[in-house]
Amino acid sequence: MFSFDRRPPRQRAAREALGPALMAAGLAYVVLDPLLSRLLGGVWGVFASLLLVGIPLGALWWAGETGGGPRQAWRAGVWLAMAVLCVYAWVFVGMWR
Repeated sequence: MFSFDRRPPRQRAAREALGPALMAAGLAYVVLDPLLSRLLGGVWGVFASLLLVGIPLGALWWAGETGGGPRQAWRAGVWLAMAVLCVYAWVFVGMWR
């Protein structure tokens, strides 16, 4: 029928790509985590895996929400991945107290 979606095509494309990107990110994390944990150590390997998976995923989410340009999306992806990293570190440290 009628579609009254006024989002720009770039924003719509980013939103549509988010579902498959989530599945790909989950698979990438499952593959990267053991490899990087062996290479860098347990905690640093998880941190690196979260950053490598979180930055593009956060950038794609930000582009789907705001429709901003690529530079703004990647910057937001870095900030979102760092936030996830901080929450992970807070939970990890909090568990051992």
